[in-house]
Amino acid sequence: MTTRTEEFVTRVCTQTGERIGAIRAAFILLVRRSWPKPEVVRAFEREPADPTVLTSCRTLLGAFDVTHAEYPTAMFWWKNEKSEFLGFCGRFADASGVKAVDLLGRTDADPAVTWNRQAAIYMRDDREVLASGVPRFDLLERQDRGNATVWLRTSKVPYQSPHGSGTVGGFDAISSAQARQLARKRT
Repeated sequence: MTTRTEEFVTRVCTQTGERIGAIRAAFILLVRRSWPKPEVVRAFEREPADPTVLTSCRTLLGAFDVTHAEYPTAMFWWKNEKSEFLGFCGRFADASGVKAVDLLGRTDADPAVTWNRQAAIYMRDDREVLASGVPRFDLLERQDRGNATVWLRTSKVPYQSPHGSGTVGGFDAISSAQARQLARKRT
């Protein structure tokens, strides 16, 4: 599992900047709906010790540790309006096939990202969520990672701030049976 190096934390916090409040608010909505265990919601709702970007960013990154204890397959990210990754949990970087610090600023379409074959779909969803301002919960998505196919239950929430906009999201890896059940619910 990827560890959060100081270089990674510094770059995430620098890229995220003053958007952090809007991103945190979007994550609170996301986990309340899709990953609702009380410990997880409290971790995201926890106010940072001081309101600086660095402390707020570190508090958000720390919430992922609590989430992974409760939801072992959950992965989270946030992007800007161009679908460039501004931040993510370590497991997300591991699954991408790209070193965490090098994934920052890239998109799903980057050739080094293991699921780049689905990039057009993911980035279209990002644009639609951002344009509509309406979150999408419990989407069924396929993700190809090398020679393996993984089924995902994905949720995305838009964020807006005076410093920029984008989406936050998360997904759980689910079994083929769970994917069929989720697909049936959709029809």
